[in-house]
Amino acid sequence: MRTSHKILLFLTLSFLVAGVADIIYYDNQDATFVVHAIVLTIGLFFWCGVHAFEHDLIPPSGSKIMIILAAFIGVPYYLIRGFGFKTGGVKYLKGIAWYLGSYLVYFAAFQVTGRLFDGVWPELF
Repeated sequence: MRTSHKILLFLTLSFLVAGVADIIYYDNQDATFVVHAIVLTIGLFFWCGVHAFEHDLIPPSGSKIMIILAAFIGVPYYLIRGFGFKTGGVKYLKGIAWYLGSYLVYFAAFQVTGRLFDGVWPELF
């Protein structure tokens, strides 16, 4: 497994942890959102560098900074400028599929944790 894939697996697991944390800290979901956003930003920043290294290319100038400021602009910029429109576009679509899959992991963790803790810790609800 490539290092960039390990980073994406770690980020997917962060969605699982965020789903559980949102139930446990139900009254303070804003804090868990901010922590998860910081984890995602740092992870995507490192992913960009590792992914570029694995594919023997220099990340386009400013792409890592754009990922820090706004990942939804920085990631497609990195992929399309680094790999070209066709290959970068396909990689971007794969990235959207990864994000949707990770969000499903978050949603499943949120629902399952909510059902498990319903009645166990009534003071949470």
